[in-house]
Amino acid sequence: MTRLPMTNDDFQNKTNVFMKFSIKKNLLTGGFLSALLLLSSVGIASYISIIKLLKNQHWVEHTHEVLDTIEFMKMGLLDAERGRRGYIITGDISYLNTYEIGVSNTQKMLRKLFMLTLYNNKQQQKLEAIQPLIKKKEQSLKKSIEVYKTQKANREIQIKFTNQGRDLQHQIQAKIDELEKAERVLLSQRSQATNRSVRYITIIIGIGYFLSFSLLSSVWFLLQKQIDKRRQVEAILRQTNHRLKDELKERQLAEALLQESEEKFRSLCERSPVCIFMLNEEGNFTYVNPQCQMIFSDECDKAIGKNWLQLIHEEEQDRVTQNWLQALFKQEGFSDEVPFPHPEGKISWGRIWTSPIFSTKRKFLGCVGIIEDITASHAIAQLKNEFLSIASHELRTPLSSIRGALGLLATGVLQNQPETAKQMIEIASNDAERLVRLVNDMLDFQRLQSNKIILRKQWCSADNLVKEIINSLESLAAEKQITLLFSPNNVQIWANPDRIIQTLVNLVSNAIKFSLTNSTVTIVIIKQTDKVLFQVKDQGPGIPTEHLETIFDKFHQVDASDSRQEGATGLGLAICKSIVQQHGGEIWVESVVGKGSTFYFTLPLPLDR
Repeated sequence: MTRLPMTNDDFQNKTNVFMKFSIKKNLLTGGFLSALLLLSSVGIASYISIIKLLKNQHWVEHTHEVLDTIEFMKMGLLDAERGRRGYIITGDISYLNTYEIGVSNTQKMLRKLFMLTLYNNKQQQKLEAIQPLIKKKEQSLKKSIEVYKTQKANREIQIKFTNQGRDLQHQIQAKIDELEKAERVLLSQRSQATNRSVRYITIIIGIGYFLSFSLLSSVWFLLQKQIDKRRQVEAILRQTNHRLKDELKERQLAEALLQESEEKFRSLCERSPVCIFMLNEEGNFTYVNPQCQMIFSDECDKAIGKNWLQLIHEEEQDRVTQNWLQALFKQEGFSDEVPFPHPEGKISWGRIWTSPIFSTKRKFLGCVGIIEDITASHAIAQLKNEFLSIASHELRTPLSSIRGALGLLATGVLQNQPETAKQMIEIASNDAERLVRLVNDMLDFQRLQSNKIILRKQWCSADNLVKEIINSLESLAAEKQITLLFSPNNVQIWANPDRIIQTLVNLVSNAIKFSLTNSTVTIVIIKQTDKVLFQVKDQGPGIPTEHLETIFDKFHQVDASDSRQEGATGLGLAICKSIVQQHGGEIWVESVVGKGSTFYFTLPLPLDR
């Protein structure tokens, strides 16, 4: 439907209507002012009364909150007691969770009560009397649990703790009852004050309503005459605003569609599993999604405005910069694998793709790009390459030696040299043993990592295991003129003897291999309260500090050339760590460069022995 434009006559008529309406409105001013004065007086009185009512109601709710908090504190004490009792009766550690939650809730509710009763000195004094009792109760519960862990069968001690806890519970309950009684007295007083405020407000509103109704009825007749005029004004306003409303709806619809589109785009970017970013024409970030924080060293908001090339590892900056600029010059996309350093020394690897953005006039505006985090796959590939390098070297070296020795024997040139032939056979035998040892280490490590080995534990003498190891390694130590020291200690361990022998053989043989000639390797066994501690100490070159945390990783070698020269596979310490951990123990090393290293590992003792 086509709208006709407004004429001058229409505008004049509408203006006259407004003028008449303004004159008639002055006649009602006096009546409305009188009603307003009366309503203002009633409103002020009602406001004051309502403020008092709200204040009283606030204190009533406050008192209810205090009472509820008291109940929650009592429930926390009961939960703590129930958790302790359940754990002691059944031995199920899941009850300790109930105990810990109960203790935590009790402390939270006690602190909350202190905050809620800051205005009430008497209640604060009652809480100060309750607090040490609760603390004493919690200490009793905690000590009871600790005693049960070390002395499960001591029933008399548990009965003692139970009686002590019951006495403390009665004392705490008595104090809480006093606190609760005082709050209920306050609740009664505040509820009565609230009821009085409600009655007073009801009276005031009733009187004000009656007087206002009487006064407003007198001007109602005048208002009826103005209704028609008001309707005319409203019609004019509706006609005037009709077009604005249509335009407003169209604009709101367009804005809603635009906002929806922006929200979809932002949601797509922020929930994407890869890093999404935008660059301006200078290569500075104008947008990065949250996933970028996993790759960059800076947080997302700090990355805005920085040049993306500055975040690359300095060794790769020149190469990546050159390739990226060449791609931009050709107006092509760019793709590469790039390292991003972090302040703590870690390096994240990302596979990056960028694509240039141009305006309709082919003006360069910037780039849009994504980065896929390939740190894990890069580390796996690097580890795989290291494994293949080590494995191929370790397999090729003994095989070449065996092939050479057997080749000499096969040609018959040593037929008249029995001593030399015997040496060749010994070389082939030793390298075959080395090859078998390497393969066995790899198989053992794989089985240990996949939990395919079942440890059958038994009580055995740690002294006998160490003596057996010394006998087997004595010839190796004699070759380097190394003394093996051990003082028997008559210690029994709960372990798989074969695996502990394997662990000690790896540690002691390493100590022999890397010790200096005419030095000493010391083996010590110390029985502690709940575990047995083994020490293997050498007087070798020591281990640098940066290698102490990773020395037990697979294929980790402090000096690859020395390790290979000594026949190391890089799996021995990793196997030791896996065996000790499967026994429930710990393994670590302490070392001083130039003075030697000491390897430690522990084996736990059963509590019910």
